[in-house]
Amino acid sequence: MKAITLTLAALALAGSIRAQQGWTLDRCIDYALENNIQIRQSDIAARTRDVDLNSARSNRLPGVSASASQSWSFGRSLTIDNTYANTNTASTSFSIGTDMTLFAGGRISGNIQNARLGLDAAMADLERIKDDVRVQVAQAFIQIVYNRSILDVAQGQVTIDSMQVERLTALAAIGKASSAEVASQRATLAQSQLSVTQAQNNLNMSILTLTQLLELPSPEGFDVIQPDADA
Repeated sequence: MKAITLTLAALALAGSIRAQQGWTLDRCIDYALENNIQIRQSDIAARTRDVDLNSARSNRLPGVSASASQSWSFGRSLTIDNTYANTNTASTSFSIGTDMTLFAGGRISGNIQNARLGLDAAMADLERIKDDVRVQVAQAFIQIVYNRSILDVAQGQVTIDSMQVERLTALAAIGKASSAEVASQRATLAQSQLSVTQAQNNLNMSILTLTQLLELPSPEGFDVIQPDADA
């Protein structure tokens, strides 16, 4: 009885640690939206389209240019008195200009419209990819929860079948069960153990699928928090 109590306590502690370190569905979705490569690429494309639109709009604005120059002159020069004198001169000039396209056959408006359509398409594509990732992450998360439930059931069946083997073995020892019954129950136990192995493999594969969607470097140590059925 003491051993059973210690085992239950250990399982409860393990479950508590797993819950603290696990990922909720919301956390998985948020992380995927921030780190998924497809979403990042689509976001960059949308930002590029936004730059294109701003560039197309800027073609409607007037252009302004300015320049300045400075020159100096040193040496002897002839004066109005018909004599030579040393003179130094300096001159400064400034210029400023502006230009504006008054008519371009609708080319500027057409470029703006095309750029706006390109941005709208890029934003729509970004939202579509985000929705796809949300759905994929949710499906992968649910698959992990389902596969873990299957594994728990399979492990429970192994426990039951193991107890049956022990019971029949004890009965066979006092002549109240046949060796055939014991062998049959051992075969049943072996099948239950195989089911556990298959369930564990399925769980591992579903964890790998989700971690790949999240762009995590490895599934090692990854775990999810099972949703509260009462929530």
